[in-house]
Amino acid sequence: MDAIFLVSRVMLALMFIMGGLMFHLGQRQAATAAARSMNVPLAMIGVPLTGVTNVLGGLMVVLGVWGDVGALILGVNVALFAFFMHPMWKADDATRDDDMQHFLKNMTICGGMIVLFWAFNQVGDAAPLTLTDPLFGRF
Repeated sequence: MDAIFLVSRVMLALMFIMGGLMFHLGQRQAATAAARSMNVPLAMIGVPLTGVTNVLGGLMVVLGVWGDVGALILGVNVALFAFFMHPMWKADDATRDDDMQHFLKNMTICGGMIVLFWAFNQVGDAAPLTLTDPLFGRF
């Protein structure tokens, strides 16, 4: 069962690590242009910042270094991304369905990160295959 906890953490965090490295940081100009096209405030700073926090949060989850904090970072990032990049309430009829699907997908991922945050805190220092205990402890 310990391996399941580790494998699931890798599966959850891989998208954030790869996206942060390959798109937010690796294709920063294209990512910034996409953010600007959606009127994201401070896109020039926000794109590389979210890239770094996605990579950092993802590694924290995978390695179990304050995994609860890593899950919280990723949950906040994906929620912000949903609201800024897929505002279905602003979309025209042609793109509303697509934006709604992406928005709901991001909210689902956010919910998963909140559950992971909770799991790290409930298990506490008994969390398997982690390098540190959760930062926040049990709530």
